[in-house]
Amino acid sequence: KKTDKVIVRMEDGKPTITNTRVNQTLYLTERAQEYAERSIYYSGTFNTITYVRAFSLFPHPNGKKYLEADVSEVVDKHPMTDGIFYDDNKSKFFIYPGLMAGAISNLVYQETINDVHFMDGFYFSTYKTTVNSEYSINYPADLVSVKYFFIGDSSKIKFTKTKNKEGYTILNFEAKNLLKIPYERDAPNIRNYVPHVIPYIEKYYDGKQWVEVFSDVAHLHKWYYSFIKSLHEEALADASLHRLVDSLIITEKSDFGKMKKIFYWVQNNIKYIAFEDGLGGFIPRKPSAICTNRYGDCKDMANLLDIMLTMAGLKAFPAWIGTRMIPYTYQQVPTPAVDNHMIAVALVDGKTYFLDATGSYLNVNFPSPMIQGKEALVSKGENNFEVLKVPEVGAERNQLYDSTVLTLEGKTLLAKTTASYTGLQRYMFVAKNSSLSKNKRNEVLQEGFKKGNNKTKVSNFSIHGFDDRDSDITITYNSKIPDYAVQSGDEIFVNMALDKRWLQDAIDTAEKKLALEHDIKYTVRNTTILNLPQGYSITKLNQPKSWHNSQFGFDISYEKLADKVVCHQTLTSNFLVLNPKDFQEWNKMIDALQDAYGSAVVLKKNK
Repeated sequence: KKTDKVIVRMEDGKPTITNTRVNQTLYLTERAQEYAERSIYYSGTFNTITYVRAFSLFPHPNGKKYLEADVSEVVDKHPMTDGIFYDDNKSKFFIYPGLMAGAISNLVYQETINDVHFMDGFYFSTYKTTVNSEYSINYPADLVSVKYFFIGDSSKIKFTKTKNKEGYTILNFEAKNLLKIPYERDAPNIRNYVPHVIPYIEKYYDGKQWVEVFSDVAHLHKWYYSFIKSLHEEALADASLHRLVDSLIITEKSDFGKMKKIFYWVQNNIKYIAFEDGLGGFIPRKPSAICTNRYGDCKDMANLLDIMLTMAGLKAFPAWIGTRMIPYTYQQVPTPAVDNHMIAVALVDGKTYFLDATGSYLNVNFPSPMIQGKEALVSKGENNFEVLKVPEVGAERNQLYDSTVLTLEGKTLLAKTTASYTGLQRYMFVAKNSSLSKNKRNEVLQEGFKKGNNKTKVSNFSIHGFDDRDSDITITYNSKIPDYAVQSGDEIFVNMALDKRWLQDAIDTAEKKLALEHDIKYTVRNTTILNLPQGYSITKLNQPKSWHNSQFGFDISYEKLADKVVCHQTLTSNFLVLNPKDFQEWNKMIDALQDAYGSAVVLKKNK
């Protein structure tokens, strides 16, 4: 059971916001003790905790009542969030005593929200079954305008709007008996599934006039712009930055070349380090300081990139954007809940480039995978903005192409392979393996490139283009695959589908209930050429097989040449999110693919 009661009051011409939170959890098994440790997180800047009471109720031995035990100590901590170099997060840490099967943990605490721009949302269900979930906002409607966005299925949410005897308007949302949300690592963010409400203050009366906070995207942009206005004016007059930009573009004649040179310089020379320190999490640091220190977070890198591109005479703008973990549009939720990232947007030769400098290995022509399909709030001046949608990169631009030539020695296959990665396939490959030394990288990857069977030996492994964003990655290697071909009398059977990708990827619809999310759309193309052994000819050539819809599919075909047989194989994954309604079709495709993978080419010795 959980309850949030928010009260908005006017004090000295400004809203003050408190939220009293109550949470009760019933534990059903002896694993209860694993959940005894609890932390209440808060920022210290945007919100503070003013009251905490935590206690356990556990069954009396006679089974007729509960015993109560208070938490003995609440400890103040400063935890570090994963992936963030510095933040101002704090926590109240404690341990529930006596948790066991049948015990109930109880928590009551009060939170003060110190900035009217940051009201927490409320999620009606979680990864636990929720018996009762209630959220209310109390506010003086004659002095404060409170609005909200409701996201998700509202059919089980009871909403009422009333007034109390003090004249406060009360918005109340209540839900009962909501099933738990299953946790699935490969599913989109929980915001996509859980019904939740996002409240915000539209405006308030300070005693003289109404003060606008958030009423639309224009007001959100105006607030955001206040963080960068003076910074931009100062940075554009920085002589040292001008000298740096001039030195980078002195040999570049085209606008595209200038943009690429500057983008790659920021990627190469500014290390991404995340900071979340109050409004420091929203206000970029000076570009000159970022250049000197050689590190910054997303907003630092985006604004530095914007300034440098502008100095080079290009049309460039800073832009706020939400990553794919946030499912809202700016029209739906024009509050800070809609975004969590910054990039630069450049307009060059009639084309729009979404430049995410935190994607250290990105080619200039591609957005980072985490912002595909998302809206960017592009700032073009104090009262000038545009909302642009980042394109999703099509599967045909993100290719893994693999060409293998096979030679038979008895039952052993000798293979020479060239593989190449393009587009975001290239980016994902580099991002995954960039932390490894060159020798360790080759060692690890050789294992991953084994195919055919588990006896395969890989040799002469070589990677080209790993450090050049503008080139595809090319990998060449040799393989020896023993005991692969099957010989029966004067016939040899060879299964040419060495790379049986997706073979084990059928979806268990009894277990998986949420959508399946991929980082990118992609295509895998395999061309496998089998040199015919001397004295043998082909007696059976497999029929082409394919299966397609708009989201995924495959083609496998064979062709006979004078002294060889060629297998062409293409797999296409053309989705970022696959919804459960499409799982059955996916499994049909996998069944057809498994059947196609099972076919062998038959060679017969000439008489």
